[in-house]
Amino acid sequence: PPRSTLFPYTTLFRSAQVSNTPPRNQLAAHREKLWWHLVDRPEDERAISKLAQVQAELGQADEFFTLAKRLCRHDHRAWRGVCRALHGRMGQASDAAELLMEVHQRDPSNVDVCCYLAKLVPEQAAHWYEQALRADASCAPAFVGLADLHRKAEQFDTAVRLYRAAHRHVPLAARSLYRLGETLVRGGHRADGREWLLRVLQQQSDTSRHVQAAATLALAHAIDQNYQQALDFCEQAEDLHSRLHAPDRKSTRLNSSHQYDL
Repeated sequence: PPRSTLFPYTTLFRSAQVSNTPPRNQLAAHREKLWWHLVDRPEDERAISKLAQVQAELGQADEFFTLAKRLCRHDHRAWRGVCRALHGRMGQASDAAELLMEVHQRDPSNVDVCCYLAKLVPEQAAHWYEQALRADASCAPAFVGLADLHRKAEQFDTAVRLYRAAHRHVPLAARSLYRLGETLVRGGHRADGREWLLRVLQQQSDTSRHVQAAATLALAHAIDQNYQQALDFCEQAEDLHSRLHAPDRKSTRLNSSHQYDL
């Protein structure tokens, strides 16, 4: 569409003309510059976030939703940045969900949109993950999302099957690897669960999951009366926990040493 139809200042930004103070004029000019940048580059999530910030500083946060819808209708590639701004920065989950529904209607095969809707509308999460799998039977995030739902419902066998399905398509991240191992342990398959938990410990990226994996390994061995292994993993979990929080303790000591400097 013509650029002139994408940005009706007289209706969207009428309230910006109320005050003629220099700071407000500068913000309004910055907003206009950001908008035209996004018309050409709608996928620029940083610029979308800045636009949301400027709207908030102008006291017009509610009007960002109107801008966001107009931008997504201009180019659907803007949806991710817009939803992150609405949901993450501004806490407007219902507005983000409404916008995503429009995007979904135009592009029902977009599995990322379906999975995002599952997070924004948790009471309909299963429906949206299933929609994603109907669009793409290899969608690993949808398998993981459904597995998490079944794990929380203590439907352990179904959850395990779904985690394994996800792993067949894309190697599971540390969090999901841990949840698969934990679910197997909770479902009574402790030997199998321990194998997956050991894989978590072999990864280098997520120390907090290492603590959880070591603690769950200790529990699994204790249930099977493997007390020495249980003790070993208890000590490993304690050591990992201490290393994970060592900077916090250092910071606490520094703060404590200066508390009387006032």
